Amino acid sequence: PDPGDIDALLALLNATPIAFHQDSGLLVPPSLPALARAARAIRAAGPVGRLQLRVYAERDDEAGRDIAAQRADALGTQFALRGIGPDRIQTVTMPPEPGHTGRVEFVHPAAAGRADTAGNAAPDGS
Repeated sequence: PDPGDIDALLALLNATPIAFHQDSGLLVPPSLPALARAARAIRAAGPVGRLQLRVYAERDDEAGRDIAAQRADALGTQFALRGIGPDRIQTVTMPPEPGHTGRVEFVHPAAAGRADTAGNAAPDGS
């Protein structure tokens, strides 16, 4: 995306295949190079403000919320390792929602109301 183009950045990020092992906060190995590409895109986009990375729980129970929190932590760590700190991206857990259950979604608070950005990958990598 061009520097400052938040819509193009969100489209690219939400097309990034991010997947976890079933019932786990552990990323599947193919997600790691995808996260590296996402971090490069965030850096290249320049100052677009703070992004929000929403991790939706698969189930609305304590175990489901715990797994979503583990996934959010894992993603925050992976982005931090790639130079994208909490000042650029905030990870949050969300309750399950139709069409988003178990998914990961990037949003920009200013753009959140303009378009519905669907999650990107099934939690088991399929």
